Amino acid sequence: MTQNPLIKNGIVATPESMEALRDYLALFHGNDAVIAQTTAGMAWNLASKIIDEAIEEEEEPHLPEENAVIQDLAMSSDEVADLADTPRCNE
Repeated sequence: MTQNPLIKNGIVATPESMEALRDYLALFHGNDAVIAQTTAGMAWNLASKIIDEAIEEEEEPHLPEENAVIQDLAMSSDEVADLADTPRCNE
């Protein structure tokens, strides 16, 4: 991976560590604490998913879409010969 697939959100600060994030989340109480913890966990899971997808894309060989279509449509010489021997409906 040559470039981070996650773009930083300039609206909020970036904690220095997980401990700093936990300390900040501990400032919330009641329903606000549940919402803050849930949202932080969802953001973590989304970040993990995005990184997994970037790694997966890096591991898979990619053909340009046109090449994939051409390969799907390509016929072997035996397939072409079989077509030549096939009777046509109007004959």
